[in-house]
Amino acid sequence: MLSVGSSSHTPFQASTSFASTPETPSESFQRRHGSFTAHKRIAEGGFSTVYAMVDAASGERIALKLVDLKDDKKLEYLNDEIRIMRRLNHPHVVRLLAASVSGSSDDSRQGALVMELAACGSLFDFVRNESSGLDVFLARIFFRQIVGAVCHLHEVGIAHRDLKPSNVLVMDSETVKLADFGLSANVRRNTRGIELRDENFSGTDQFSSPLKLKEKPSLATKDDVWALALVLFFMHTASFPWDKASEDDERYRAWSSTFSPPKPFLSLPMNVQGVLEAMLAPLERNRSAIGDVAESAYCRLEDDGDVWVEEVLYDEDGNPVGLYNDPNYGMTTVEMDADDLPKRMEVEEDLEELIDVVN
Repeated sequence: MLSVGSSSHTPFQASTSFASTPETPSESFQRRHGSFTAHKRIAEGGFSTVYAMVDAASGERIALKLVDLKDDKKLEYLNDEIRIMRRLNHPHVVRLLAASVSGSSDDSRQGALVMELAACGSLFDFVRNESSGLDVFLARIFFRQIVGAVCHLHEVGIAHRDLKPSNVLVMDSETVKLADFGLSANVRRNTRGIELRDENFSGTDQFSSPLKLKEKPSLATKDDVWALALVLFFMHTASFPWDKASEDDERYRAWSSTFSPPKPFLSLPMNVQGVLEAMLAPLERNRSAIGDVAESAYCRLEDDGDVWVEEVLYDEDGNPVGLYNDPNYGMTTVEMDADDLPKRMEVEEDLEELIDVVN
């Protein structure tokens, strides 16, 4: 059985050249680790490659991330990533199963992380397969799971610092897990427990907060919230509201100066717009913390008597007009309170089905 930090096994072997990594691993790469063998390459970055590994006997699959460690700085980053993953224990954070380093010299040194394999790939690819975004219920389910994962990170004192759809893995049709902690770091606090500003500006520009993009010290936990809002927007629209949070970006400038939302924003359900506005506040002090997001009505499924508030459709004036996926679409909450008992019972049954789907 694979275990984190196990030293009783033969280390994974890999080619030292990642720039020319073949579609099929070399013979040295295919040495067995227990009963697992390399199956296919599923992702590649500047200094790492991810392979799907399979147990020929049981069919069990895992993911193997191989990292080029040609200098000590990269080894330090890998050790940080391993330490962080060992501290995490949440149903929506990808699990680290084993870790090892092989090679005695800088030129031959390789790191290996063995993790759960995501059967459906990244959230980015999963959403892009749906040209108009995910179903509103599935987007909400996924969002609540990611929020739970980020809450766990922040509670144990870790900021992800590179939240984006490609770093969220879709395990199956109803489950996602947060992954890729290569840029994650401990949240620094003063003696009074107040978060100190982060001066590391690594990450992806498109998902960076306004302060981080300007390379100004920012609160890493608030940066995570900003990026998570863009993930939510992407799940609903398969697009992003702007290219980056810079005044050079016309769409972002309109948002930051006049709070004029980009056109796709207006097509979102009112409850989604509300949580996005709080998460995308340009001023960091006005932006929600992840705990606020977790306590929002959108995440908590608060009951408002006859209807679940978050499932109500609103017209452009903010008046309730019906329910998502309800056969009685267009029925207002006033009509639902009418004395038409058969119709009321039918609506209540539909609501029970909606609740079952969401839960």
